[in-house]
Amino acid sequence: NPVLIFPEGSRSKTGQVGRFRQGVGRMALEAGVPIVPIALNGSLQTRYKAGIRWQRVPLVIQILPPLPAPKREEDVAMLVGNLEGLIREAVEAIQRQ
Repeated sequence: NPVLIFPEGSRSKTGQVGRFRQGVGRMALEAGVPIVPIALNGSLQTRYKAGIRWQRVPLVIQILPPLPAPKREEDVAMLVGNLEGLIREAVEAIQRQ
């Protein structure tokens, strides 16, 4: 079953991609499943101080090619670094459009 994880651990307050945490890589290692990176841009407009504002907003979603699960614990940091770079690059490209 697919699971959606935001590897930054929190929603962005600025619209910029935050630093990724290692948990997403460890979960992929433990489950032996690939990670399908998804670049998401536009959800910042749904935030406000008290929580979530329910409204229609333009949202851009780009699904990137899957990354294979790491084989060893030593590979987790490299996988997460690659994942962060891919998503950061995709979000920046979307924002330039």
